[in-house]
Amino acid sequence: PAVLMAADPGLQIPAPLEAVYPRDARQAGAWAGRRVTEAVQEPVDFTTLFTIAQVDPNFRTMISGTDEGLLWWTQGLSAAQWAGWRRAWAASPLSRHGLLFLGGTGAPADLPRLSAWQRAPLPAGAVVVADDDRWYPALSAGAQAVHLQNASPMLQWQVYAGSRPISVSPGVTLNAAEPLDADTILTLEKPAQILDHWQALRGDAMAARQRGDATRRIFWQERRHAGERLPEFLQRVFDW
Repeated sequence: PAVLMAADPGLQIPAPLEAVYPRDARQAGAWAGRRVTEAVQEPVDFTTLFTIAQVDPNFRTMISGTDEGLLWWTQGLSAAQWAGWRRAWAASPLSRHGLLFLGGTGAPADLPRLSAWQRAPLPAGAVVVADDDRWYPALSAGAQAVHLQNASPMLQWQVYAGSRPISVSPGVTLNAAEPLDADTILTLEKPAQILDHWQALRGDAMAARQRGDATRRIFWQERRHAGERLPEFLQRVFDW
């Protein structure tokens, strides 16, 4: 028998199919029309169990050369989007006291890479390519806010666990068993619009904390749910 975890239905479905554990409601809906209703379980994302939930906060102090040490992070850029982000950052007041981390494809060759960082502070206003996923937990916990233009489910959970305000670009599918409140994770598009939102968060620490706490609660709810469901999955394997 087959047990599938976080898998989209393909052209051929394994037989016999004992159980399907969808990652989220979207994936559960995709399975609903494949005549395997009895095998489809309640959505649960087991990747939350492997997400690093507690991170040493020293990263922000180590990499920032300013007293305030403000870090901002956008992930999922395409090659055509880097120039627009760099222009918007240069014009933003945030660049005077912070660092901008950008991740995605087609990064310009003249930008410093996080993978090559030598543990020395960087000057305020620097734009750094977030090209090493081992730093994602530290960025998730150290950034003042995060914007996702595109992100895998695993990275999304990592960002949720960081307890920071999150925004996403239109079309990004948020992973959660239930639809997320629009007030928890905003949908924004243009770099200047996102930077203005970050500037507003900087001026309203209470609102920033509330948004960050909301995303962390989402993560821990799903992690507890996954922990409760894991014995059921393991029991199926033991029974074989």
